[in-house]
Amino acid sequence: HLPLQQQLELAADAGYPGVEFYTYEDYTPAELKKRLADLHLRAVGTHIGWDRLQEDLDGCVRYCVEAGIETAACPGVDLPDRDTALRHAEFLETCAERFAAEGIPFAYHNHTQEFARAGGETMLEAMLSHTKRLYSELDIFWAVYAGVDPIAFMNQYPDRFLLLHFKEMGDNKANVELGRGQLDFAALTAAGRAHNVRAFIVEQEEYTMDPAESVRVDAAFMRTL
Repeated sequence: HLPLQQQLELAADAGYPGVEFYTYEDYTPAELKKRLADLHLRAVGTHIGWDRLQEDLDGCVRYCVEAGIETAACPGVDLPDRDTALRHAEFLETCAERFAAEGIPFAYHNHTQEFARAGGETMLEAMLSHTKRLYSELDIFWAVYAGVDPIAFMNQYPDRFLLLHFKEMGDNKANVELGRGQLDFAALTAAGRAHNVRAFIVEQEEYTMDPAESVRVDAAFMRTL
């Protein structure tokens, strides 16, 4: 993993208009905001872990406000059963309400466990059905991995999708660079726009080339959509 400064420089050099954070390292909100401004990048979003949200929700919100971060999301939490999913959804709704009070929409990011069925619906369906302010940050790769059609799923919950994670699926369900696999990102982009998705975010977890080149390849593909 490269230091955050180098990651931001790579994103800017590749032509991305913005980034989503998973760490701020030791940057203060003001320092992060200035660094982004210097590189002409938007703070499109951030992932904030479950434990951190529980320990200091107000501090999490305050950092986003001061840094100018546009959206926030919980990157996942263990969901062993439906009752747990509903309890967690209640807290995530509280998070969504607190962030919304500052003009920041808040979402939950899925992996595959959220598509396990219990009580006639999936965990993620239960979470969305029992909340109003909580959005979904739908990870396309993990939805398809779980056997779910992401466009059909979006159609079930109009306007509940804040962000889409674009991650390509290659042979044997491996993560490859965008445009080098089997997913129809043109159709996914059209569906996302129809559902008022705020941003389409590239997420590359595995690499078939040097990571710096991978960043550029993915950025070039995104410009074709």
